[in-house]
Amino acid sequence: MNSHDDVKVFMEACDQVETGFGVQAALYMRLIKEEFEELMDAYDGRDIVEIADATADIKWVLEGLEHTLNIPQQEVWDEVARSNLQKIMPDGKIGRAHV
Repeated sequence: MNSHDDVKVFMEACDQVETGFGVQAALYMRLIKEEFEELMDAYDGRDIVEIADATADIKWVLEGLEHTLNIPQQEVWDEVARSNLQKIMPDGKIGRAHV
């Protein structure tokens, strides 16, 4: 499986089937904020274990929000990756105009 599928399986097991801008989406927004604050605290404390935990939790709740809002995560990712990667110059670096 992959992270997207893992989150979907978990959401289904929790009966998190609501879609759109309802209670479930609001919950994910609160969780994203909470996890980001935990990441900031871990970073300030230079605690690599807690940083790793917070980044994984952020990814998890972001994917939950994407599922809830029916965002085609892979399509969006592919477009953002295409846009960012096209900025790489022939020398393998990003040109100053793109930074």
